[in-house]
Amino acid sequence: MTDSELKYIWSVPKYLPYVQPELTPEILEQAQKQIGYNLPEKLVEILKIQNGGYVRYKLAETLHEQITGIGPYFLSLTDFDRTVS
Repeated sequence: MTDSELKYIWSVPKYLPYVQPELTPEILEQAQKQIGYNLPEKLVEILKIQNGGYVRYKLAETLHEQITGIGPYFLSLTDFDRTVS
């Protein structure tokens, strides 16, 4: 997908319960520290356009229809348990 096509990845209209607040450099930095690695550049570009939600396109072999954003609402990329048993 080219850079100019990235803005068309999101489903319209937005399903607001899955959209996080605007992604800021501070939120991104904190999330990457919490996760423990830097997110892929293309994913960050997509999340800067819209921070999570349903997408228009999906891979045929997957069930995924959304991209999880970063933020305070349910379905955040930082929502995971780091406890190892």
